[in-house]
Parts: sequence; C-alpha cells; structure tokens
Amino acid sequence: CVQIHGGGSDSEVRGVIYAPTTNVFARGNGGTLTLDQAIGATFEARGNGGTINVAYDTDFIPLYQYAGLVV
Repeated sequence: CVQIHGGGSDSEVRGVIYAPTTNVFARGNGGTLTLDQAIGATFEARGNGGTINVAYDTDFIPLYQYAGLVV
C-alpha cells in the first residue's frame, strides 16, 4: 500500500502517484496535506482535525516530452 500522511504539519506531494494494483491512503491529522493526483486500486482519505486538499494550479502547465505506461 501507499500511505501519505500530513500529520501535525503541512505536507505537499506534487505530481502523480500511480499505484494501480495497490491501495492508496491519504491522511491529514492536525495538518494540511496537499496532493495533485493519486491513482490506486482503492483510494481512502481520512482526517482527524486536519485538511486534505487536491491541488489545481491553473498557472502550472506541464510539459510532456514522452509519455508511456510501464507495466
């Protein structure tokens, strides 16, 4: 499984977490967890007094030179 924690402080995860065959857990206990995108077999978000934000930055324009899927 992939676990992302923003416990007690602010955390930022930029980019894509791609784990299509496993579970992705995001937790924001007491702090703020900001992430762009997470892809998993399941996705669970929990918080205990914290905040989980999904970032959408209109000023950020990604530049892709190559794209592919690794299996």
